[in-house]
Amino acid sequence: MTETHRGRPLGFDPDQALYELMLLFWEHGYDATTQTDMVTRTGLSSSSLYNTFGDKPAIFDRVLERYNAMTVTGCEPLMTGTDGLAELEALVERVHEHVAQPEDMPAGCLITASMGELAGREPDISLRADEYRTIMRDAFAVAIDRAVTCGDLEPGDTAARSALLLAAYLGTLTTDKSSADPADAMAMVEGMRQLLESWHPR
Repeated sequence: MTETHRGRPLGFDPDQALYELMLLFWEHGYDATTQTDMVTRTGLSSSSLYNTFGDKPAIFDRVLERYNAMTVTGCEPLMTGTDGLAELEALVERVHEHVAQPEDMPAGCLITASMGELAGREPDISLRADEYRTIMRDAFAVAIDRAVTCGDLEPGDTAARSALLLAAYLGTLTTDKSSADPADAMAMVEGMRQLLESWHPR
């Protein structure tokens, strides 16, 4: 992606800067993230930051857009896999790895944490949150249907199952962000495993 300012190429990678801003908001939340934090994290001047991305609400919207794009990429195995059940089980393992706190990624989920922090306030993130939930729910539904077709799961109500799996997924990530005891989120991961097992053929 190429962006310009006053006819001259930017001397930085806007996508990398946006990624760093995403991690910053993910780590600290909207309110606690300051202009100084954003400038320090990206290495940009205040003028470059705001001329490129806009004010703080606009920056945050761009960050959520970037997060949802990353979510689409992460859901590709669910959307395009050949097994269904294996992809769903792999998703649970990725959640387990995330809960185990890799050093390069913040805890929890940026969208769910922001929903809790900013509900009913400015900036309004409801559209980005709806987009995120739709991405996840649709990916779950595709994988569940494929697993049923392959005979790996009992036939059932796909919409209800994808909604239930989404609730378990979001609950796990919310617990990961909010609980002081890592065992709480690990227990939620185990609950996701048991949910999938409950759909296995009898």
